[in-house]
Amino acid sequence: MSELYYSRLLQPPDPDFSCGVTTIDQTIQQSHILVILRRCYAYSVMSKDKLLGYYMVSLKRFSVETFYPPVEDHFIEPYQDLYALNIDYIAVNKKYQRNQIGTTILQNILDDAENLMKFCPIRLITLDALEERIPWYRKFGFKKAKHPNTDNAAATLMYYDMVSPEDIDLAEEYAVSCF
Repeated sequence: MSELYYSRLLQPPDPDFSCGVTTIDQTIQQSHILVILRRCYAYSVMSKDKLLGYYMVSLKRFSVETFYPPVEDHFIEPYQDLYALNIDYIAVNKKYQRNQIGTTILQNILDDAENLMKFCPIRLITLDALEERIPWYRKFGFKKAKHPNTDNAAATLMYYDMVSPEDIDLAEEYAVSCF
């Protein structure tokens, strides 16, 4: 597959687009209005003149107890909640699936999140994974959350911790010396 291009969704999505999952297809069709209202950012994914897919990200708030240590460790009043960059969906057109396009899109999101982290305190990337996609997300370092997903019972809440092991060690040393 040639180079992929990502463009913010500034017009309604293609009404004929389908990734094969009805609920995601419906969310894609609603995403343009959400972008206009600044509730999320949705993107089209193109290669040359072919529409390959869409993805959408938003900010989502979680209680620290939703996640396993070390995420739930070392929270300080009033910082008991975390904001995460949530991947609302990654959708590849049915006819282009199994060509590493989803992998490329997810890697692009992870890279963008790393850049965003330089300007905005985002610790986690979260998503709701369909059961059959959990092994794929694990390859990228995503883990299942401690508590079940309350927004989507058909999916599993997963997260990727952007704090490095070195910084976790520093936080641990600091906590031991202060408390």
